[in-house]
This record gives sequence, C-alpha cells and structure tokens, in this order.
Amino acid sequence: MRVGNWNREHRGIYRLAQYPWTDRPDLVLWSLWSRNRNEEIEGVYSHHTVLSFYDLSDLNPAKLHMTVPTDFRRNCEIPGILVLHYADLPESDVRTGQGFNLTTPLRAVLDLIEARTVEPTFILQALVQGFDRGLITHHQIENRQMSGPACKFVEETLRLAA
Repeated sequence: MRVGNWNREHRGIYRLAQYPWTDRPDLVLWSLWSRNRNEEIEGVYSHHTVLSFYDLSDLNPAKLHMTVPTDFRRNCEIPGILVLHYADLPESDVRTGQGFNLTTPLRAVLDLIEARTVEPTFILQALVQGFDRGLITHHQIENRQMSGPACKFVEETLRLAA
C-alpha cells in the first residue's frame, strides 16, 4: 500500500489504484461494507435506491437504502449515507448489478408502498414507467402475493394506466 497500488476506500475496504471504476462505485463500496464474517455480501439495495438506479420516477434520494437480513449485525456505527431495512429477501426478488445486488423494481415499489415514506405520486410514476420500459410486467404482478394496501394501489394504478 505504501507504493500507491491500493487506495483505502473505507475501514477494511481497499481498491486497486489503477483499476477502472464502475458506473456506481458508491454502491460497490457500501455493498462490500455489508459483508459478513465469511466475506459474503449481505446488503441488497432496495426502496428509494432501486427507483433511482433504474431511473423510475423523479425521486432523488439523499441516502442509499439497503435491505439486510434480519440477523444482520455490525460492531461499528452504521454509516450516515445508509438507511438499513431488515428483511430476509427471496432470491427471486434480487438482481445482480456491477459489483452489488439490488431488488427488482416491483419489490422496491411494493416496499415503498408498505413503508409509506414516499409520496404516492412517485410510486405511481415508478409503476407506470416500470411498465412502459418492461421492468415491471403483468406476469410479475399476477404471480406476486401482496398486502391489501399494495394490491389496492397496484390495481388502481393499472386501471389508470389502461
């Protein structure tokens, strides 16, 4: 490290100095931060961050939202840039990005409906744009179990979009 081959990105996370950056180095960094003792990445970007990543809606989150397993623990303080959500995600809800994982757009929309932390207009916009771009399909919705509020919101959106 003294010869400049490595750059320290965060405590315990280093990057090769001459290695090309990814499109979203911030997502890679905090994904690596979420590793467990076996060096397995546990964090999956979700909620607001997924909508931003796929450019669904005009939502512009100031923080990165990450879902971690319910048994996730850290011995250090959670970085201020992260908002952690705790859930055990099924593999069908997770996609692989360039050095990080993120939930599907439909999962992100459903999580935001449940969380009630975003104006419904952003969620409506995300659903419509997701359908228009093929990121969310009718087949995905038909095969998805949803809570009452989420099911009602999605059905109303589909009626409005038709």
